Amino acid sequence: ILEPPVIIKAGLPKLRKNAALGIFDFNEDQGLPGSFVTAMLQDSHGMMWIATDKGLCRFNGAYFEEYSFIETIFIGSVATVYSLTEDKQGRIWIKTDLKGFYILDPKAGTVGHFNIDPAVFALNDDHEMIMDSKGLLWTGSIHNGIYIVDPQNLTFRHVPGLQRVANGQAQQIIEDEDNNIWVGSSSGLAVINPKSHTVHFLNKSAGLLSDTITGLFMDKEKRIWVGAASEGVDIIDTKEGTIKHLVSTQGIKGVVNHFIEDNDGKIWMASDNGMYIFEKSTQKIKHIDAQEGL
Repeated sequence: ILEPPVIIKAGLPKLRKNAALGIFDFNEDQGLPGSFVTAMLQDSHGMMWIATDKGLCRFNGAYFEEYSFIETIFIGSVATVYSLTEDKQGRIWIKTDLKGFYILDPKAGTVGHFNIDPAVFALNDDHEMIMDSKGLLWTGSIHNGIYIVDPQNLTFRHVPGLQRVANGQAQQIIEDEDNNIWVGSSSGLAVINPKSHTVHFLNKSAGLLSDTITGLFMDKEKRIWVGAASEGVDIIDTKEGTIKHLVSTQGIKGVVNHFIEDNDGKIWMASDNGMYIFEKSTQKIKHIDAQEGL
């Protein structure tokens, strides 16, 4: 049974001083359990789930609901949550670094625990998980490739064929419009076709900027965006069969590891050198870093 969360009224975001742009701070002063955010998810009801170094909370725009079921590793810190996703039953799957998966059912008021293999998932780092269009959960591991979990009966199976690539590393995972699963590693991309049970590999020799993949994303136009360790971005158009690049000459001077697309179609890219914003209509990139207030 899930213990009732602690409900806290959220404070107003603070405008960051001396910032060249309108950047607001939202941290412990506003009600977050901790200031180091490790994962975020907007669920099917529009609620924001925010994982921090000090716990997990749900935010409805006015109040935080703080949950305390994640096991404490040491005083003041819990097992790190690296990924959040929602299944077709509305349950929230919470992937941690040391304690496997927690499954939170807000409707039933319950929380369960699930692990595939403690030896395999002793350290998950920031290896991704996604819920595919069929309602199956795909999760990556450091050395054992991909596992597929059926959330309904809590069974799992291992995907063969990735062991020889990057020593089984499977870090970034996305699903494309044809239901193929793309997996990023330190040896390029693996594209898994669940229907034919085949795996196709892409790497630097096939046109990527780097064999080491740092980010993976599909935009509204179904193009695949790939972060590269060589400081740049690949844009793969599967329909046209082309790969375009954004590199230093276009303004990318950092290693991009996360992407998101806003309502205006702009692509926001987080990197080790600040934030990049790509405007599709003008094909221009804007850079925001510490000088602008980050």
